[in-house]
Amino acid sequence: MKLYVITPFSRTVANIQAICNSLHSVAENTVTEWIIVYQHAVGHELLEWYRGTETKLNLAVRLLRGNTATSYYGNSYRNHAVGQLQNERDAWVYFLDDDTIMHPHFSRLLNALCPDDEVVFFSQVWRSMELRLDPSHICVGSVDTAMILARSDIIKRYKWDEEEYTADGRIAEELAANHRSRAIFEPYCFYNYLR
Repeated sequence: MKLYVITPFSRTVANIQAICNSLHSVAENTVTEWIIVYQHAVGHELLEWYRGTETKLNLAVRLLRGNTATSYYGNSYRNHAVGQLQNERDAWVYFLDDDTIMHPHFSRLLNALCPDDEVVFFSQVWRSMELRLDPSHICVGSVDTAMILARSDIIKRYKWDEEEYTADGRIAEELAANHRSRAIFEPYCFYNYLR
């Protein structure tokens, strides 16, 4: 199994370093490729960070210049990164915003995947570990980008609405309606951990 982690980036390199640190625990057990799609204005700073960064063996980092100078809510950057992926049935795609980190127990989620899973939704917590959202209702307003894990060959069929704040809820609804999806009520993601 392979994991692609896609991060639209427009904030600070300090956030990128915190995310990188959090990804190492996942990469210990899973081949992981972190795709950072960056806003043009922060490209120089990100490239400087990249040159001085060492990652663990199973963590590869790929930088992509955004397909537009900026991206509303990161949506065009998500589409751009997904467009670069192969249709791999044994690869999974996870979207991690640049204002949060990977949950320390995310590897448990990967270990719980079943061969028939196509999309998995899971609970989200605040930094305090208090529950924010759970996957009991997959609809606009009740699901966040970070609560979705999808197979590569599935997510490539969809596009994020590039100017819509609620694009994550809309894409979650489509995924749940059209594919074998499973809800897991354990928290495996944070909301705005770095804010």
